[in-house]
Amino acid sequence: MKAIEVYETVYKIFLQNILLNNLKYSILYFFGKYSYKLENIIKKYYEIFPDEIEGHIDLTKAMLIQGNIYDRDLPIINKMVKEGNIKRRGSKVYNGNYNKSSSKLFK
Repeated sequence: MKAIEVYETVYKIFLQNILLNNLKYSILYFFGKYSYKLENIIKKYYEIFPDEIEGHIDLTKAMLIQGNIYDRDLPIINKMVKEGNIKRRGSKVYNGNYNKSSSKLFK
């Protein structure tokens, strides 16, 4: 499976779960007062329940264990750039710096 397909699948499931559950709580997890603790909480969760992450490819695991919603995309975005699915200039990572602009992201 190409990185762009993995990315689309992960976010499709993520957004479906946000809509099925409560959007407000999902936003609080990533942007709330204690969001800086999320990465440690997620890592601890997978230490307690390792079966929940088994079977995922490394690219997906990297997204699942990252607590920062922006940083969780970096490995897969880099892979999409390498595969030629998106342009480096339009990606979130450009010359190693975070770039909020996503204009002309897809080829």
